[in-house]
Amino acid sequence: TIRVLLGQEKTLSFQTTSPVEMGNSKTQYSLGTPGTFKVERKNNQWNVQAVFGGGRSKSYSFPGNSLIFDSAEIHWKKQFLRHPLVLSSQGQTINVVAHMPVDEYLKGVIPHEMPPLWPVETLKAQVVASR
Repeated sequence: TIRVLLGQEKTLSFQTTSPVEMGNSKTQYSLGTPGTFKVERKNNQWNVQAVFGGGRSKSYSFPGNSLIFDSAEIHWKKQFLRHPLVLSSQGQTINVVAHMPVDEYLKGVIPHEMPPLWPVETLKAQVVASR
């Protein structure tokens, strides 16, 4: 498993299509409903606004420097993530990190590093170098 920094944001918004577990070492919630989430970092605390089907919303607060969201599929910035998102704070900036198996990372990154129409042996060499 590797950690991949996906971005740095002041606020983070994403959607889920399946139940969500969110929390940190002190507080955890299992939400049986998919929804839309907006995450902000203020006064050394995580503030999460969740909107569920039918427009029902709920706010959550978490202390600490990190926060984890786990769902079968998270939609964020045209990406479909199937691994937990780990958020950490750097001042008021949110670091968005995904934890994933290295083979899945390579499947996603290699096509962006070289044209997929190049010779297969060249692509294999790039996979070895990336690994």
